[in-house]
Amino acid sequence: DADDARVQAAAVRALAALQPDRETFATLAGIAATAPGVDVIAAVVDAAAHVPQDEWSTPHVEPLARALVAWLGRLDAARRTEPPAVDAIALAERLVAAGPPAAAALRGELRALGVRVIRLEAVFEQVAFDRRWFVVEAGRDVQIVFFNPDAMPHNVVIGVPGSLEKLGTEGGAMPMPDDPAVRPFVPDAPEVIAATHLINQGQTARLSFRAPDTPGDYVFVCTFPGHWVRMYGVMKVVDDLAAWEADPVPPVDPMTGQPFS
Repeated sequence: DADDARVQAAAVRALAALQPDRETFATLAGIAATAPGVDVIAAVVDAAAHVPQDEWSTPHVEPLARALVAWLGRLDAARRTEPPAVDAIALAERLVAAGPPAAAALRGELRALGVRVIRLEAVFEQVAFDRRWFVVEAGRDVQIVFFNPDAMPHNVVIGVPGSLEKLGTEGGAMPMPDDPAVRPFVPDAPEVIAATHLINQGQTARLSFRAPDTPGDYVFVCTFPGHWVRMYGVMKVVDDLAAWEADPVPPVDPMTGQPFS
């Protein structure tokens, strides 16, 4: 029942917090394979995310990915954009990328489930994002899960190709709004595709949008005053993600004009 599920979910999270190792990872894969309810699967996903990747038990990587894909497939499409499902998709994508060749077959199933999940973090005291670029497929749903561990507030603004400097300078010149519903430092400009609110230390923002239909090197940037010159990256939009992955070419850094490494 619901109480039992909550108790099991709490136990799963506690296990990973106390013992984030291969044995725990194997246990999590076994729990996921039992087709639990949303509370328990959410706990499994959260716990697995806290197990370092070098502690992932290799024989259990593919089974956990397969269990997550199966659980996602049982959800209605509308529920796949809710946080538990989005987090499960993100973990499944990591598992598929790290797993054996047989796990790669799950990549197509994940794409068919809908949402391309991108995890993004501010780097503590570095005024930088933890990744410089990511790739999405044109016209597909995307959700960026942005976590801020830094003492300074940050946001994420998605802009059209070539808009980095404009968004950074115009956003940084804006006064702090009086209305808390207004997103600070986000220009009211046609170049803005999507943007989070300004988030503080320890907070997470989820930004859902549909990727542009036109391929290109779009930008993401923190527009808090002064941050844009360091805290930016590229959202590369491609026609076919599978084709790009077969022959990946990194995008060009919009500040240096050189390809990202």
